[in-house]
Amino acid sequence: MNEVNIFEEATRASLTFEYRGTIGVEDLWDLPLPALDSIYKSLKSIVKQSEEGLLNTRTSKDKELELKIAVVTRVFEVKQEELYEKKVASEKREKKQKLMGVLERKQSQELESLPASEIEKMINEL
Repeated sequence: MNEVNIFEEATRASLTFEYRGTIGVEDLWDLPLPALDSIYKSLKSIVKQSEEGLLNTRTSKDKELELKIAVVTRVFEVKQEELYEKKVASEKREKKQKLMGVLERKQSQELESLPASEIEKMINEL
């Protein structure tokens, strides 16, 4: 199933998920990753139970379960990617701040190594 279709199907079917009561598809985006994992495990255990019978006929409930699993999986993947991107951005910010501090110290050292006459000249130019 492609991404657009699963969300279109999920919203058209008004899918709900069991998590501290009943929640809708849009509520999945507000959940932390461990909660999404819990929902996923619950859905997978229901699938496993339904596969234990001798009759392996697919019902509409089976299709709904597959759709729910696909939706939860996609939300989990997107949220995980977003957390990774935030982590990378944070690391870049920290590294940039550190480099700016080093640059500032180097520039101060350069200024302090200048002769007094040069420093006076620079002050007068300002």
